[in-house]
Amino acid sequence: LPLFMQAQTVENGVLTNCSGVSGEYRVPDDVRVIGEGAFFYSGVTKVYIPASVEVIDKSAFYLAQSLQSVEFAANSRLKTVRDLAFSECIQLQEIALPNSVDSLGANVFTFCDALRKVTLPSSLKKLSYGTFSSCVALTRIVIPQACKVVGEFAFGNCTGLSYVEIQGADSISTKAFYHCSVLPSLKLPETLKAIGDSAFMRCDALASLEIPASLEQVGDKLFLRCPYFEGFTVASGSRNFVSENGVLYSLDKTVLHECPQQYVTEMFDVPASVKTIRPKAFFECNGVKGISIPETIEGIGLAALSNNGMTMFSFTGNEKYRFHEGLIYSRLNSQEGWALLAAPSKSANTDLILLPKTVYIADYALSYNPNLKNVTMPAELKYVGPFAFYSDQALENLTCYAVEAPQLLDCAFGEVPFNKVYLHVKPGSFNSYQQAEWLFLMGDDITGEYPYSDEPSSVTQV
Repeated sequence: LPLFMQAQTVENGVLTNCSGVSGEYRVPDDVRVIGEGAFFYSGVTKVYIPASVEVIDKSAFYLAQSLQSVEFAANSRLKTVRDLAFSECIQLQEIALPNSVDSLGANVFTFCDALRKVTLPSSLKKLSYGTFSSCVALTRIVIPQACKVVGEFAFGNCTGLSYVEIQGADSISTKAFYHCSVLPSLKLPETLKAIGDSAFMRCDALASLEIPASLEQVGDKLFLRCPYFEGFTVASGSRNFVSENGVLYSLDKTVLHECPQQYVTEMFDVPASVKTIRPKAFFECNGVKGISIPETIEGIGLAALSNNGMTMFSFTGNEKYRFHEGLIYSRLNSQEGWALLAAPSKSANTDLILLPKTVYIADYALSYNPNLKNVTMPAELKYVGPFAFYSDQALENLTCYAVEAPQLLDCAFGEVPFNKVYLHVKPGSFNSYQQAEWLFLMGDDITGEYPYSDEPSSVTQV
């Protein structure tokens, strides 16, 4: 056997301060805890962990970039591996965690670039946030029956992952399989009860998904940025969901959850039974050229009708939603006024004048519009929501009658060429807008009253 270096410090059963260790190393038999940062940035290449160790603490082997192998005693009592314990161990190729382990913290193996083989313990109860995120060499994983939660971003950016077996999970969290770009298929277990928002975002190779009969709750836009996703099927016996032509609905078809990005139609007729269209339901559906919405609709989620191939909406409006000049507005409950909810993102219309009393431009409401050049906004405007004008490359003029600059929320004008857009405001207001980060070119002062046409419409002509 090779000569093992002795631990630098052991205090009350806690191994600490081993950053100077290099080569192969055997943890002493009386150690119960490998302490926080104990091997941080060390040169250790192989470590032997005895049965006495019960906890591997936070960042214990963080940035131990020479570590290639971890060997656990056959009768290991290890229970807990805490956050970042093996993060950025870039030469670690495989690890078999002992069956005594029931808890893995956040980002335990994140950025372990060479990690290709992992054996998860049969007693594991949960995969936490980012447990294996950015393990680009990992090709397969079996998630044991006892593991009930696949945490947020657990396998995010595992771009080599081609086989996943989930034996008994109750829930799959938000973006759990984000950018698992070569994963060709996935069978969900009949124990599954909930899937979080965008759980399979950027899973380019995943073309279809069967919803198990056990599923009770589904998040918004499971397949965001999945251009080849063809649609959902639902296992027989489901008491909560049904699919039609790949579109996912609640069983009674009162909720339209998600339309797959491969869906193609000149006009999508939302069934009369539908009361709610979930957020981002038609986001990135470039083959959907128009949509007909029943008058009885009660809820249209944020970005449900944004960033797609739609050139027109067909809608009469109702007490909650107003349809005006081809745009859908939502009545605000908290104050008098409107929120601009959606505009057809591929409309040929280049000029928009928003309704007076428009207080809020909602998330993604005018985003990804290749033709929009000129937008006029009323004095009542107070907020421009996240990504509201995102990627509107043709934008030339913004005219806003609000004396005080409306607040810009996250990426409101992201990917808009600020140096090509002129901002027209009331005399003396330009500084307020500059301070609020409306960083456009100075345009002409506004004169006269707000231009306004209040004729209702039911269809936008292209």
